[in-house]
Amino acid sequence: MKVTEETSILKKEIPSIGNLRIIRNDQGVEVFFKSQLIEDYFKKNQRSDQRKEVSTNEGWRGLEFYIGNTPFQQSLQRPKCIVHGLQGGNELYSRDYEGYNFSILRAVGLGNGVKILFTSPTSSERIDEWKRNFVEYLRWIYTNYMRPVDVEVSITVRELEA
Repeated sequence: MKVTEETSILKKEIPSIGNLRIIRNDQGVEVFFKSQLIEDYFKKNQRSDQRKEVSTNEGWRGLEFYIGNTPFQQSLQRPKCIVHGLQGGNELYSRDYEGYNFSILRAVGLGNGVKILFTSPTSSERIDEWKRNFVEYLRWIYTNYMRPVDVEVSITVRELEA
């Protein structure tokens, strides 16, 4: 094997789910997320009328969000994870809805990157919790709904007669 072949094998690209950046400044907490894979997934599972939800929240004003069909919305429900609806408001963690606000995952334009500003005061600890839970939620979505699966089963008569 030539060195150039080894190099190309070693540099085999690992698919990326997306890029996340969080910045706290005097305006609040800016969350930037870019993911073509996630946008394609939410776009594919939107309502059949393809209507979008437009935010009027401060820091999100004018952003459009895909509205998932009902079975899709139900499948993505997890404790302490807010994805559907814009209930989370301007907090990374909504006390009213007792969950982390992951609505950014539904944003139209996520493939090019979307920035949302959370204006509520947020501690460093809460930012770190949000990041950990966001990554875990993406892992859960990918593992359970997006990762390709190929299952082959061979069933014998003996198994059926048992």
